[in-house]
Amino acid sequence: MQDIVTLTATWVGKLKRRADDEVANALGGIAQAHPEHRDALESHFRGFCIATGDAIDSLWAQALVAAPPEGVTALDGLRAMYWADNPGTETLETKGYQQVKYYLEHVSGYWKCGTPVGYARVDSHTGDISIICLSKMRDILMDIHYTTVNEEGAAESVLIGPRWLADEDKRRYDRVVVDPTMEPNAREFNMWPGFAADKLPPVAPELVAALIAPILAHIHDVLASGVTNHFKYIVDWMAFLVKHPERRTQTLMLFQGQQGTGKGLIWDFLREYVLGHKVCTQSANAKNDLFERFSNGFLHKRLVQLDEVISIF
Repeated sequence: MQDIVTLTATWVGKLKRRADDEVANALGGIAQAHPEHRDALESHFRGFCIATGDAIDSLWAQALVAAPPEGVTALDGLRAMYWADNPGTETLETKGYQQVKYYLEHVSGYWKCGTPVGYARVDSHTGDISIICLSKMRDILMDIHYTTVNEEGAAESVLIGPRWLADEDKRRYDRVVVDPTMEPNAREFNMWPGFAADKLPPVAPELVAALIAPILAHIHDVLASGVTNHFKYIVDWMAFLVKHPERRTQTLMLFQGQQGTGKGLIWDFLREYVLGHKVCTQSANAKNDLFERFSNGFLHKRLVQLDEVISIF
C-alpha cells in the first residue's frame, strides 16, 4: 500500500485548475492528521503553488491552523477537488455524508457565519464572498444528496440539508473580516486577498534597478513633470499603499493633462501587477459607482482611481 506522502503527491499532481489556498487547506488537514509527514507535505504544496515568498508562507500557516473536519479521511479534500473538476469520475463509495459535507464546505465553499448572521459562500475563482439567508441555503441544499445504507443493506440517497443544517461540527466562522495584519486563526474568515505582486515569480536583486528604471523615469517625467520633490512624494505615496495596507493615505492625488500623455499608464501597472484588481477600483463614472446609495466601490480597496474627475463636479 502506498504511504500517505506518495498518495498525496499523486492527487496533487492531478489538480490543474485549483487555487493555491484550496490545495493548502487540503494539505494542511493532512499535515494535522500526519504531523510526522508535515515537511514532505509542505514541499508538495510549495511545488504546486504559483505564489512565492510571504504569500506562500501565509497560505501554509493558515492551512495548519484550520480545523480539519471530523470523519473525513486525509485525502478526501484532494479527491473532492479532483472529482469536481472531472465529473463522472467519483464512485458510490465516496459519497457518504462526511465526504459530501467536505465537498459542500471546502470545494463548493459554503459555511455558517456568525457575524453577519447567516451562511456564506466564497467563490474559489474570484475570492468574492456572498452572504446567504437560511431560506436560500435550504434551496441550495435541495439538490445535494449523500449515500447511506438502509436497514435492508441497500444504498439509499438522502438529502443532506436537514443533517448539515443541524450539524454542530459544520464549517463555521464567528465573523468575516478584512485585515491585512491579522494572524491566521480558525474562528475568523479573513477576506484580505493579498497583493498581486506576492504571486509573481521572484526576481534576482541585481536585476531590480534596471527593471524599475523605466517606471521611475515615467513617474518623474510625466506624472511629476520633472519636479524632484513631486516625484519623491508620488513614489512615497505609492510605497505607502504596500507598506501599510491596514492604513489609509488620508490624501488623494490629482493629475491633469492632455489625453494620450500617459497619465494612467503607471496606475494601470500598479493595479495589474503590484496591488491586484481585488484591492483596486477604477471608474469613469464615480457618481454612479462610488457615491450612489448602494454603491460599494470603496469597500476594502487600497487604491481607487477616478478618470475624468471633472465630470462629477
